[in-house]
Amino acid sequence: MATSHPRKLLGVLSKIVLDFGLGILYNLHVPSDKQRLEASKRELARLLAEREERDRRIAVLRQTIGRLGQSMQEDGSVDRITSKILTEQAEMKLLDAVKEAIQGFRVNEHFTPLDIKAALERMYWDVNKYTNVMATIHRTLERLAESGELIPSIKDDKKGFKRPSRYVVSPWLREYSR
Repeated sequence: MATSHPRKLLGVLSKIVLDFGLGILYNLHVPSDKQRLEASKRELARLLAEREERDRRIAVLRQTIGRLGQSMQEDGSVDRITSKILTEQAEMKLLDAVKEAIQGFRVNEHFTPLDIKAALERMYWDVNKYTNVMATIHRTLERLAESGELIPSIKDDKKGFKRPSRYVVSPWLREYSR
């Protein structure tokens, strides 16, 4: 039994040393709450920026499908998905069509009512529904700006608008965005 006692003591001592050493190593590699918070905010900003770009790309693709699908529809060679997109675009109210056209612009990219009209035409949205479509588009953009959905801007002496981010709205998060 005398020989087992020192082994037992050695086993206990080595366990204490090992636990203490691993505890020190663990504490050295565990980020603080502040570090984890900062990393989380950076990741959130990155993911929101990716989502913003993905949404923009979806709008551009819908416009492209609308434009190309319209010409194919004349040939009678439109598939079910293209037909559905064309129907959705044709049935859109002006406000919804303008919002879809706006979504095709990058955040903070300047655009004018003429740019929106061109985007609506690319979508094959019927701009001829209105006797003065430019006035209607302009007033729609003004109302969106009044509600905070657009930012009025001037570029090259041309009055226009910019699309703010739909996702990165908190001032504390903007500093982490691109």
